[in-house]
Amino acid sequence: MFYWTKTDSDFRFNGQFLWIPSIGREDSGTYTCFAENTYSSGNKGKANATIEIDVQYPPVVSPLPNVKHVVGDHVKITCVVTAGNPSSTTVYWTKSGNSGFGQSGSSLVFPNISRTQNGIYSCVAENNYLIGGKGIDQQSFLLDVLYGPILATGQTVRVSEGQSSRLSTSVSSNPASNVSWFKDNVLLLIQPQVNGTTSYTIARTECTDTGPFLVVASNGVQSNHSTTVSLYVYCSPRLAEGGSSVELSVGSNRYLNGHVLVLSFPQPNASLTLQNGALNTLITLRIETKADNLFTIMLIRSNAQPNVFGKYVLDVTNQYGGTKIDINIIPKSKPFPAAQIKVNCGHEDAFITWQSSYFGYEQQYSYVQYSTDNIKFVNGSDYIAEDNKQEILQITVSDLQDSSVYYFRVNTFNRYGLSSSMSTNCSTGTTQESFTSTSIIVGSILIVLLFLAVTGLVFISYKYHKVKNLSERPPREFVNAIDNQVYEQYATPNKKNCFRRCCNIRKKKKRQQHNQARR
Repeated sequence: MFYWTKTDSDFRFNGQFLWIPSIGREDSGTYTCFAENTYSSGNKGKANATIEIDVQYPPVVSPLPNVKHVVGDHVKITCVVTAGNPSSTTVYWTKSGNSGFGQSGSSLVFPNISRTQNGIYSCVAENNYLIGGKGIDQQSFLLDVLYGPILATGQTVRVSEGQSSRLSTSVSSNPASNVSWFKDNVLLLIQPQVNGTTSYTIARTECTDTGPFLVVASNGVQSNHSTTVSLYVYCSPRLAEGGSSVELSVGSNRYLNGHVLVLSFPQPNASLTLQNGALNTLITLRIETKADNLFTIMLIRSNAQPNVFGKYVLDVTNQYGGTKIDINIIPKSKPFPAAQIKVNCGHEDAFITWQSSYFGYEQQYSYVQYSTDNIKFVNGSDYIAEDNKQEILQITVSDLQDSSVYYFRVNTFNRYGLSSSMSTNCSTGTTQESFTSTSIIVGSILIVLLFLAVTGLVFISYKYHKVKNLSERPPREFVNAIDNQVYEQYATPNKKNCFRRCCNIRKKKKRQQHNQARR
């Protein structure tokens, strides 16, 4: 009879042959084979022999979990290995799809991980069997490297106005990004979960579409990473704010610096003509770029004179077309000084004429001032409305002293301010007191006739100017706009004051005639 036992075990197997169908590492040990027979005397004969069974097996690698890390992290993954038989074990790392990668040791280390190190890694453990061959075990895991959006350099698209346009760029990120499209800070489109190409389509382009479109991408790792895609729409010039006319103004500094904002791509050329087609020779044109499709055409003129004001035609063109813009240049300034001042002094009065500086546009008024020292001026007339271009105006200043030098100037004003002419002087006449009796008689008669004629003219002129002046008195804000050159306000004459003034003149002349008659 044969049977087998195992040291330190209750194992027993009957039979001459020890049979282990699927041997395992736990089957290693010392086995003893026993043989027995029975004598005829009834006693037993026994014999035994031992054998060592060494079951060799590979090492065991513990499972590895998937991990996530952000770009730039320090990453260390440790592989736990249970030794096999033989116990001498070699451990190393591999990467799926990258035969050139390899790290030795039980730890996989990335000091500053990058997005290219994303992938599936395996920990491999090996031992060498004494009977030849190797024992191998391995475990794999996913190293998921997270990184913010990476946007490709934006493209440039050029189309003619009216055509469709597709703007696009690519986005790479982990995890996928939400993408937004903007133009001039206005949100145009939102695309969620993009990891590839993002695009925005304009069905029919317009001139105002020219410019950069901002593409902004965000994910859980990084927010608001952006790039631009540029669109250029070829178009003919036109006023940026619409319409076909522009009004430009000149202030009291007489400096024209008018700006006309034009949409165009590419940059236009510009020329300025008068309405009759004559070429402009007074105003300088200059073009400045504000944006790819937005240009400022500047009209410049220093010391602008009346011949600068009026209507012009601004012709703006490029290779895709053109437009004509009506330009109206108007003054918004104090008036020009009166011109051609002439003064004639007589006895106790002065006759002043001047040419009005009025050339249309703002209503303006004028009045005369006089002085004996060319410093301190007082008002010598009422306000006169100037209605006609280059009109010759005249006025008489009375109650002056004979044999005196007087300085006269004409002040002209409107709602924007006051201008004074250069002063002009003259001397009043000297009173003559030696006459013959015949001369006295004849002179007296002539004086009476002259007095009656002058009185009639003065009365008619006064009535005319009173009606004209009182019906066209300047608004109060006009009068308040006169600067401190006006030292003494002149009250509007009323009928009573005028009558008293005329009477005083007549009484004075009668006294002179009486004294002459007595002599």
